[in-house]
Amino acid sequence: MAGPCTGPGAPSTTETKCVTGIFIPGNPLRSFDISWVNPDRGEYYLGDRSNSGIDVIDTHSLKWKRTIGGFVGIVLNPNPPHAVDNNHSGPDGVTSHGRWLYAGDGDSTLKVIDLDAPPLAALQQTISTGGTTRVDEMALTTEGDLLFAANNAEDPPFGTLFAANGDDEDDDGITRSLTSVSSPRLRSIQRSSHRTSGCPLSSRHGIPRPGATSYRSRSSPTIPRAAITGS
Repeated sequence: MAGPCTGPGAPSTTETKCVTGIFIPGNPLRSFDISWVNPDRGEYYLGDRSNSGIDVIDTHSLKWKRTIGGFVGIVLNPNPPHAVDNNHSGPDGVTSHGRWLYAGDGDSTLKVIDLDAPPLAALQQTISTGGTTRVDEMALTTEGDLLFAANNAEDPPFGTLFAANGDDEDDDGITRSLTSVSSPRLRSIQRSSHRTSGCPLSSRHGIPRPGATSYRSRSSPTIPRAAITGS
């Protein structure tokens, strides 16, 4: 039986040292994207397209913990030689803050995952950014209350700015109960084409607050100011 640092994928030069190999159940890991480390939780997250989910690895024991599913997985190009269609496969970008994991998918959606929730309730929210291709690279502020995600495969590319969950506190400082699937709230400020227009966000975005507004302006080099009201 081959050792953990031998075989396909193992380093073939002396410039990189293999510490160990980590077994991931399911399909062989043939297509994957961005990964992220959360040192506070001791976890590593990998966008595993081969298994249509985010692999969670314990960085202390160097062992697989679980795979959080619900993503589109590998999408093949319809034309020969039927290579992986990166623009529509997922998961893609991934980042985290505290208990919250944010991951982009190949169908232009952002998925919000509660790492402390039971496995069947981990995927708490799916939010469309209004495109047709992957939600890819993303960045969080230090406090975890703003998230910017890029639809870089669109023509033209655009980004979406979300008011994220931060440290589990609402604007009024009261800790939110996150036991139900509908409880997380993200407000989006989107960049769209040629003009800026405001429209109230509907309940399908999972945002029950009144007065939250989405602003769209793809042609603008900066995100317009957002007037978000309500408590």
